Amino acid sequence: MKLNIVIAILLFFSLKTNYLIGQKNNQVKHTISIFSGYTYYTTYEPILSSVRQSSTFLTTGFEYSKKNKEKHQLSFKLILLPKTDLTSRLSNDGFRAPNKGEIFGGSFEFLYQKLLRKKGTYMYLGLHLNGVYLDKSLNVISFDDARAVDLFLDLGPSFSITKDLGKHQIKANLNLPFIGYVAAKTRNSETFPFDLIERDKNIGTALQYGDIALINDYFNLNFNAEYSFKITSRFLMGLQYGFQYYDYKKEAPFNVQAISYRFLLQAKYQF
Repeated sequence: MKLNIVIAILLFFSLKTNYLIGQKNNQVKHTISIFSGYTYYTTYEPILSSVRQSSTFLTTGFEYSKKNKEKHQLSFKLILLPKTDLTSRLSNDGFRAPNKGEIFGGSFEFLYQKLLRKKGTYMYLGLHLNGVYLDKSLNVISFDDARAVDLFLDLGPSFSITKDLGKHQIKANLNLPFIGYVAAKTRNSETFPFDLIERDKNIGTALQYGDIALINDYFNLNFNAEYSFKITSRFLMGLQYGFQYYDYKKEAPFNVQAISYRFLLQAKYQF
């Protein structure tokens, strides 16, 4: 049932996107962006005897956006986080074990917003659908292939602001959750670390065993800011900064908090 709800939400966004792209309007602007840079990620899990984990990713990704300055804008963004080291630091001596593991994953974002204001500064308000997937090798205990999968989906309000200054453009976007789907329970707190759950070792099976969470159990703040410089009428170069903070109840009464921020160089082509 929960999986059917997630599929229905994804189908809605897909149909909405196809409908809007199919509309013809001579004021529509399409943009394709590619970007690369670094993402820093850190998380704190009290359930793991106060383990603090951190990683630095060499990040790549792309974004497609479609904007009608008189009505709306929509976009799809995909960010790839290739495999890298996962460093674990313990705040006590609960475990004496290696402090290196591995982590990889990625994220996506669907965005649809309606125009609120168009004089000088463009303001948009709408909905977002975000997804984050992280696969971790937890070498903080003496187990081979001790892994955890974290997968989050959330739907909620989104606000954007864009300012055009001749050849310069500044843009900011903020997403907040209304409802989330969390598939991150990779262990049983009563007997951990002796019964890592086999079913959570890949994205497909992890998705089936998730939980729907409202804002009191799950919070995800996602902020993005961009600066672009127009080199030609169609080609732009710029910088992108992203910040994300999420907090969720992994296994009561424990919460997991994580922060990530990224610095990216991006290139855009408009047509």
